[in-house]
Amino acid sequence: MRKKMFVAGLFLCAALPLAAQADNEHGWYGALSLGVSSYGNSQDDEDDIRSQLNSQGQQADVHVDDNPAALGVGLGYHFSDNFALEADYLDLGEATAHVHVFSPSDFFLRERLDASGVTLDAIGLAPLSERVSLFGKLGLFSYNLDDSIDSDVPTGPQPPDARGTTWDWGLGVQVKITRTVGIRAGYSNYHGVGDADTTGKQNIGLVYGQVYLNF
Repeated sequence: MRKKMFVAGLFLCAALPLAAQADNEHGWYGALSLGVSSYGNSQDDEDDIRSQLNSQGQQADVHVDDNPAALGVGLGYHFSDNFALEADYLDLGEATAHVHVFSPSDFFLRERLDASGVTLDAIGLAPLSERVSLFGKLGLFSYNLDDSIDSDVPTGPQPPDARGTTWDWGLGVQVKITRTVGIRAGYSNYHGVGDADTTGKQNIGLVYGQVYLNF
C-alpha cells in the first residue's frame, strides 16, 4: 500500500508544474475513480483455507487474490474550499479464492466475494496552497456483498449475500488543475462489511485516484 501511495504522490508532484492557476471552486461536480481494493491479506487467507481443509483431511493448492480493481462514479457539491458532500456508486471489485483439492479426492473450487454499493461522504479540505489541499472524509456505505462458489463437484446451495450499511473514512490529497478539472489521490476504508454468521465481517481498503469535473 505504501508503494502505491508513493507512486500516486509522485504523479501529483509531476502534475503541479503543468497546472494552471485555479480559482476557488463552488457548486456541483462529477467524479470518476479508479483504484485497487484490499479485502485482506492474501497469504493469511490462503493459510486459513488450507488449514480448514487440512482439518477435514483434505490437501489442496490455494491461491487467493484479495486485491481486485475497483471503480466508482459520483456526484458531489463543493460548498466552499473547505467542505464538500459526495455520493458515489462504488464497485470494490471481485476477490477470488481458487482451490485445487488433490487428496484424497481431486476437484476444483472457486469462491468469489464482490462488494458494491452507494457511499455518502462529508469531505473536509485543508488548503495548502491555491491549488493543493489535504482532505479527510467520513460517511456511510450502503453495500451488497455477493458471495458465490463454483466447483466441478456438487457443493450444495450457494451462500447467502450480505446487505447492510456501515461507515467509511478516508484521507488524501486534492489538486486543482484548472477551475473545471481537478484530481485526487487517496485511501478509503469501509468498516465491517459482511455478515458475521455467513460471509464474515471484514474491513475493505481502497487506494484510488479520482478525476473530478466542475459543472
